[in-house]
Amino acid sequence: MQALYCDEVLDALEDITHYLVRTFGLEGEEFKTAREKFMNTRLTPFVKGFDELLARGGGEYFSDNRLTVADLKMMVTLRGFRSGNIDHIPADFIDQLSPALAEYQLRIEQEPLVVAYHNHTSGN
Repeated sequence: MQALYCDEVLDALEDITHYLVRTFGLEGEEFKTAREKFMNTRLTPFVKGFDELLARGGGEYFSDNRLTVADLKMMVTLRGFRSGNIDHIPADFIDQLSPALAEYQLRIEQEPLVVAYHNHTSGN
């Protein structure tokens, strides 16, 4: 069951990527409109659903009460959306919709294994 919980999160993250990628290559008002539509009709329900899945997992992790690949993928995805680097998606969008997910991302980034990996790959 815990593996299914991981897959549930990973598959939903792939869906978000699919919908976001469909806006690539658009320009001007069409681009802005497509991103706003993505944010309001796709991203919002996914974020609310992720918030519920995190709560189902106990609030610390998505599955098995421990760090899994689902947590790592979610951390990277949330970091991207919260970076302000995705045009027409406000950097505080996740924070406003789900403070729990924003806090979760920061906490996962501080997990000892995540810190050790980043230190290793950056040459520290």
